[in-house]
Amino acid sequence: MNNEINNEMHNVAQEQQNASNAEEPVQYLTFTLDGEAFATEISRVREVLEYTQVTPVPRTPDYMQGVINLRGSVVPVVDMRLQFAMPAGKQTVDTCIIIIEVSIDGQLLVLGALADSVQEVIDLRTEQLQPAPSLGTRINNEFISAMAKVDEGFVIVLDMDEVFTIDPDVFSNTSYSYQDVTETQVTDATVKEEQQQDAVDKTNTADTNTAKQTVEIDLDSAIAKHAEWKLKFRTAITKQEQLGVTEIVRDDCCVLGKWLHGSARSKYSSLNSYIECLNKHKAFHAEAGKVAQCINDKRYSEAEAMLTNNAAYTLASKNIASAIVTLRKETGL
Repeated sequence: MNNEINNEMHNVAQEQQNASNAEEPVQYLTFTLDGEAFATEISRVREVLEYTQVTPVPRTPDYMQGVINLRGSVVPVVDMRLQFAMPAGKQTVDTCIIIIEVSIDGQLLVLGALADSVQEVIDLRTEQLQPAPSLGTRINNEFISAMAKVDEGFVIVLDMDEVFTIDPDVFSNTSYSYQDVTETQVTDATVKEEQQQDAVDKTNTADTNTAKQTVEIDLDSAIAKHAEWKLKFRTAITKQEQLGVTEIVRDDCCVLGKWLHGSARSKYSSLNSYIECLNKHKAFHAEAGKVAQCINDKRYSEAEAMLTNNAAYTLASKNIASAIVTLRKETGL
């Protein structure tokens, strides 16, 4: 009898394990704040922007940095550090604004969350998620959806809806105090941003050859940039935008591609990890080009399917990230 019970328990446990293994993982975007790793569901993320000019808004909380003009829409930007009572951070080349969707009082709002840097898109299964500890984190447990075990550390998974109910009046009214932000202010901020970008582009163009000779590539940033393509594709689907397929499909146009086909070839071409990275990178851009073409052809449902887990594009994205990590370990970059 005991053997029968044990066998039955074993079978149930095996079925549960199989069900767990079969469960589709959920994708999360990871980012950093004051040296800590955080994550939010990728389904909440519309896109990731490089830091841009933010127009201050009078009579708002300290953590409200201001608003930006996002393709004609006024979007509030929140300094996540200040919202979590962390010390104010300095703007760097990695500082970014994560455009996310949150639900407040049943209303869907679009907000910008200021982060120190974006890391990568990761897959998490239920068994990787643990309840938030009662002690040991610097932020209110109410804002934490779970703690995710990733490699040798933990990532704090945020409940973004809860995060932005700290002061519901600030966000629940979409007009919010935007009457204090005139159209001229937003337009001036956009013009200033474009002028600053022109200056940066000119400087970058003038210094390209010198930079290639003196500065090695940041492979962590390369992983993040390739992970961001999924966000760009989803934004293009939502906005029904056209994409530059000819450039996307090429593997020598992005920063990593230029490096792989340039200075890296003379230094690391004898390494298997370099050859693997070169091939995986080419395969990624080939799949990315297919997604972009599908979007341009207005086959949006098909394009969405191409971005799901286990689709060729997603697998190519994971493969290039893995190849970059291997190359980084072998070269010490």
